[in-house]
Amino acid sequence: IWPAAVREAKKRHVNIFNGNLFRLKNVRATSDNGLMLELGDTNYREYVATRSDKFRNNRQPGDMANPLATCIAIGTSDGKVIIEKRGGVDVYSGKYHVIGGFMDRPQDLNNGIPDPFKAIGREVKEEVGLTLRNDRIQMTGLVYDRITPHFEICFCTESSLLSKEILDIFVNSEKDCEVDKLEFIDASEDKLAKFISSRRHLIAVTGQACLTLYGKHRYGTTWFHAVMNALG
Repeated sequence: IWPAAVREAKKRHVNIFNGNLFRLKNVRATSDNGLMLELGDTNYREYVATRSDKFRNNRQPGDMANPLATCIAIGTSDGKVIIEKRGGVDVYSGKYHVIGGFMDRPQDLNNGIPDPFKAIGREVKEEVGLTLRNDRIQMTGLVYDRITPHFEICFCTESSLLSKEILDIFVNSEKDCEVDKLEFIDASEDKLAKFISSRRHLIAVTGQACLTLYGKHRYGTTWFHAVMNALG
């Protein structure tokens, strides 16, 4: 499966490589409103193979490689939230997403311990050129993408910068080639809900989830349940 995937990626001008990833084996909520994660090792080759139709037939979610990713909704000082159009990537190419990516072994270790906060900070720096402060990043939830099976930790933060200032950083910084376009959507209560429900087919499912959890964080559970009901 892997050699075929590499050949197909070359046809699409997408660069894929067998990077080392973390596998989420188990998770439980803690009494302080956090998550305890049990991680193992996997890699991108295993992820490509186990998400294929050939492997997934009659398999359970626990049989997948289940690499752990992170994503973040970043609010701006002028009431926007960042989204990006994906390009040159293996999955969800051409769709919108928030900033994110897989946790990387060994880049995302902190004193030998896997650190999702370090991972999302790295992704934002690589994709946007923006530096985040860890003490201003909040975890909003953990979601599972059943289309391209993997877990994703959702975060949110509020930037003191205007959307135009962030766009200037994006345009003028060195970054990877995964982002075709950086855009901003209105993060007001009504317009964020409308965007999520009306653009659902244009957004990666984990990006949709991250935006919805961001809205829950800002506007509460009533808003969250209304949006979930609209999504069906």
